[in-house]
Amino acid sequence: MNAAEAAGLVQAQDFRAECAALFEVLAAAPAAAWRQPTQFKGWTFDDILGHLHFSDHAAAVAARSRDEVHALFHEVNAARAAGISFAEHTQSWLQGCAGRELLQRWREHADRLADTFAAFAPDHRLAWAGPDMSARSFMSARQMETWAHGQAVYDLLHLERTEHDRLRNIAVMGVNTFGW
Repeated sequence: MNAAEAAGLVQAQDFRAECAALFEVLAAAPAAAWRQPTQFKGWTFDDILGHLHFSDHAAAVAARSRDEVHALFHEVNAARAAGISFAEHTQSWLQGCAGRELLQRWREHADRLADTFAAFAPDHRLAWAGPDMSARSFMSARQMETWAHGQAVYDLLHLERTEHDRLRNIAVMGVNTFGW
């Protein structure tokens, strides 16, 4: 393990780089593309970014407080029990934020989230909707989510993605959780 890994920096910096790559693609995307449904559930770019932003928000809450993240997921589950989908709950949380404003908010928040997690030891445990996770796994999961949802953006725009060694985090997480 190198010094960056020991400090928990690798996964946080790889998450930041994944977000930066998606940001660049979306910032250059034509306005008309933002309204087109992607192959993933027919979600638009706003739907994808809203989902990523809310999930990153939940990760920031988890970094702050076990009780607060449990309360947040209790709120989400109560909404679902009342017939409100996770996507609808996210739209309500966004309060109309969309398009380039949402893109900017998401990117700034993702950078702050990377900073927060970079300060944790890799094995620091955090609460989540399922079992607790290490900070290393948490950042790998946030990177995976960004990478996976980002693929719908690349596909809609007919762009070929350049992959990087940072995908190792996602592969390791997949191997570690296979069968779980």
